[in-house]
Amino acid sequence: MTTIMSLFEALSRLENNSPTILKKGEYRINNDSVAIEAGAKKGFIRKEKREHHEIVEAIKKCQLSWKPRPDIAEWRSKCASLKFKNERLQMQLNEAWAREVLLTRRLDELERILAKRSNIIDFPKR
Repeated sequence: MTTIMSLFEALSRLENNSPTILKKGEYRINNDSVAIEAGAKKGFIRKEKREHHEIVEAIKKCQLSWKPRPDIAEWRSKCASLKFKNERLQMQLNEAWAREVLLTRRLDELERILAKRSNIIDFPKR
C-alpha cells in the first residue's frame, strides 16, 4: 500500500533527479510520475482525495521550480545534429543510386553498340 510518506519520498527523488523506477531525465514531475515512482499505478494521486491534498500542492510547487536536466538540452542538440547528418547521408545515397542507374544505362547502351560492331558470338546463358 502506498502511503503519503512514500509519495513525498518519491517526489523528493524525482526533484533530485535520482529516481529508482523511472529513467533519469525522461520524466516530468506530475501526479502520475510521482505515483509511479512511489510504486503505485498511474492516476493514483487525485486532487479530489483529501489525503492527497498536501502531495498535490507539493507537486505543484515543485513543477514551478523544477526544470529538466541540462543534459536533455545537450541530447536534443545531438539529436538535431544527427538528424542533419542523416538527411545529408540520405541525399548522398540518393545521388549514388542516380549515378548507378545512369552508369547501368550507359553500360547497356555500350554493350548493344559493341554487339552490333563485333564479330563475337554470344552463347546463351544456362
